[in-house]
Amino acid sequence: MQHLRRIRPPAELIPESLSGSAIEWYMGELSERERESLNTQEAWITALNTRFRMPNAAAERALNWTRYSVNDATSNRPLVQHAAQVIRLARQCHGDTVSPEWVINKIKDGITLQVRRLFDHLDPSAITIEQFINWLRLKQDDVRDTVRHVPYQPPQKTIQ
Repeated sequence: MQHLRRIRPPAELIPESLSGSAIEWYMGELSERERESLNTQEAWITALNTRFRMPNAAAERALNWTRYSVNDATSNRPLVQHAAQVIRLARQCHGDTVSPEWVINKIKDGITLQVRRLFDHLDPSAITIEQFINWLRLKQDDVRDTVRHVPYQPPQKTIQ
């Protein structure tokens, strides 16, 4: 072994992987001293969360309004994308304090009824989030077929 390359700590590699608004923040908003203080992964996580994390109140609103619609299904938006968004927002709002059952129910509640019927039989208390995500992947083709076969029903007129 003639030359052993020095292995750089992960914290030194982070600036090289930044892009977009993160690089603008790093190069334009931080002082030299602040950049030098980012010498551990923990320091980076704290700084990035402080600068880019959605405020908790906004995350809670987003969590409550996150939906998977018929339009999402017909345009082939992956169910797992919806699930990942709910999981990310739930973790931001509640940390790891919520049960997997609560998260699965939150994911299900945001899915349009036509699609949700595909997994009404699933018991959220009997499966893990990972198992549920894998199940969503397997059902993606069924989602498209389900919404294609739902006939259009105009809104009911109310007689006054």
